Amino acid sequence: FAVWRPSDGTWYVINSSTGVAVTRQWGVGGDIPAPGKYDNDGRTDFAVWRPSDGTWYVINSSTGVAVTRQWGVGGDVPAPGNYDFSIRNDFAVWRPNNGTWYIFGN
Repeated sequence: FAVWRPSDGTWYVINSSTGVAVTRQWGVGGDIPAPGKYDNDGRTDFAVWRPSDGTWYVINSSTGVAVTRQWGVGGDVPAPGNYDFSIRNDFAVWRPNNGTWYIFGN
């Protein structure tokens, strides 16, 4: 189970394999949660998308290293997923004003 508190950018997660609760501050007010499998370890990574500048902020669970990727613009809707059938999520946004999907293969 996972909850993201938008007021302070804090994640609250109960680890499914151990039952241990984990708290992690990742994100700021106004960010949109976008967790997914962005690295190769098969575990979900903490991730947010910042609509003010279209930047993705991801903490790779395999290394603990933060990764940023600018992909999208204000008004877009983040839609991470595995669109190219790799083992990782792709950075993707849907742009409502023109109905176009923009996908950056990860």
